[in-house]
Amino acid sequence: DSVSAGFEFVCELPLAYSVNLPVRENTDLRDGKYWLYIDCLNYDGSYMTEILYYDTEQRIFVRLQDEEGKALSEQTGRNAEVYSEDIDNDGVIEIPVAQFFADNLMIDPEANEEVSLQIITYTYCGEYTLESENVSYFYAPDASFRFRIESFLDHYIVIYDIAAAQLRFYMPDDPVTPVFTVTCVSYAAATSEIRVEITEPAVTQLTETYIRSLTEIL
Repeated sequence: DSVSAGFEFVCELPLAYSVNLPVRENTDLRDGKYWLYIDCLNYDGSYMTEILYYDTEQRIFVRLQDEEGKALSEQTGRNAEVYSEDIDNDGVIEIPVAQFFADNLMIDPEANEEVSLQIITYTYCGEYTLESENVSYFYAPDASFRFRIESFLDHYIVIYDIAAAQLRFYMPDDPVTPVFTVTCVSYAAATSEIRVEITEPAVTQLTETYIRSLTEIL
């Protein structure tokens, strides 16, 4: 209440049934609406973001829904421990959404199986949908680094080898010989670095400088 400078009870809204614990929240103000983003840890260890906005006429918070009445927060489930944030500093919060690519794999020796690579694409709230910002990252399972990867997905098969901490990029018509390999070292290591090994130097657009520019140590 701007007059009393105090707080008044607005409404009570239960979190999604899958949520174990709210972890972090963000807010922004767009189109005359006050938006609230609550990043949550689910019971199964995955994460999601509850997306709410304040309805000034009814004076309550409501969930953002699609045209069929389904909560858009149901689309935000991801295994990576990443949170909503303003990634491009434009005052609008972006929400991470997981995508899986059948031909791109993650090799996990402990699970003794290959699983589809999970890419996190950042989105923002449209009227009834989550709109892509066309910014996508692969996050290491231990969250030690992220690799901006959307520019490669249409041209390469990507395999992440957990044991070797390597991202290997292959041409779709030659899934045996990698075009280039990115070897990642944990940020906590004494000498943190990302080694880039290019097996096809003739591919001039894939310089080490360019690849490093797409890589971020977290």
